[in-house]
Amino acid sequence: MRIVQTAIIAGFILLGSALAQDIKPYLAMIERGQVDSVRAAYEQLAYQYPGSVAIRYLRALIESDATKSVAIYKDILRNHVNSEYAPDALMYLGEYYYAQGLFVQSQSVLKQLIRMHPEFPRLAHAVNLMLRGEIVAGAVDSARADLNWVRGIKPDLIIDIPAELKDVQPMQEARLEMMELQSEQKAVDERTPNRLAAPATPSYPPPTRARYELQCGAFSSQNNADLLANQVGSLGYDVSVEQKVVSGKTLYVVLAGKYSTRDEAGYEAENIKNALGIDKPFPKTIDP
Repeated sequence: MRIVQTAIIAGFILLGSALAQDIKPYLAMIERGQVDSVRAAYEQLAYQYPGSVAIRYLRALIESDATKSVAIYKDILRNHVNSEYAPDALMYLGEYYYAQGLFVQSQSVLKQLIRMHPEFPRLAHAVNLMLRGEIVAGAVDSARADLNWVRGIKPDLIIDIPAELKDVQPMQEARLEMMELQSEQKAVDERTPNRLAAPATPSYPPPTRARYELQCGAFSSQNNADLLANQVGSLGYDVSVEQKVVSGKTLYVVLAGKYSTRDEAGYEAENIKNALGIDKPFPKTIDP
C-alpha cells in the first residue's frame, strides 16, 4: 500500500508548477471514487504548493467534516473571489445550506452564483435548487420572481420548473418590495431632522433612546418571514415580524434589534449579513 501511495505522490509531483493552477486530474480521481488516494497525496501537494487556492479547493473536496469544507469554501470566496474555483465554492455552499434546511442562506448564495457566473456549467441545477428551496420555505412568490429574473438574464437556459410555478404569471421580483420600503424609509429620514430641529434648548443632554432597528427582509409570505426571523433570532437578536401595506400589497417585515445610532445599527447589520449569508439589513428609523 505504501508503494502505491508513494507512486501516486511521485506522479503528482512530476506535473510541476502546472499543478497549482490545474487540478483536473485530481478532480477526475475524486469523481471516480479515488478519494483515499488523493488524501494520501495531499500533504505532499500542500507542502509543494503552499498557499495555492487550487490546493485549498482540493482540500475542501476531500475533507470528511462538512463544516470544515464550508469554512474553506468561504475562505476561497473571501480571499480568491476571482479564481476559477469561486463558482464551484458558491455551488457547494448553496447545496450545503439547502441540505441543512437554511433556505434563505441557500437562496442568497445561489442567486449570487447565478448573477456573477451566468456561464457556470451547472447553472440549471443552481436555479432549480434555488427555486425548490424557496418553495419548501413557503416563499412561492419569491420563487416566481426569481424565475422571472433568471429568464430575463438567461432566456435560453433549460430549467426544470417546479409544478408550483407552472401556469402562473411571474410576479415582480421580491427585491422591489425592499426597494419600496427603503424609499419610504428615506423619506422618513429626510423629514426627521425638521421634526427634531425645533425643541427648546435643554439645560442637559436628552436621554439616549433607541432610534433605529434593522430591517432584515420583507416578504409577501408570512412563512418566509418567520423563517428568516427564527434564523436571525438564533444569533441572539430580539426579532419581530411587522405587517405592513405597501402599494396596496401586504408585506411581512422582519425587524431586529434597537439601536441609538445609525453606526451601531450598521455594525450589527454587517454581523447578521456575514453570519447568515443574506443581503445586508438596513437601518430603519423607529417611529416615535
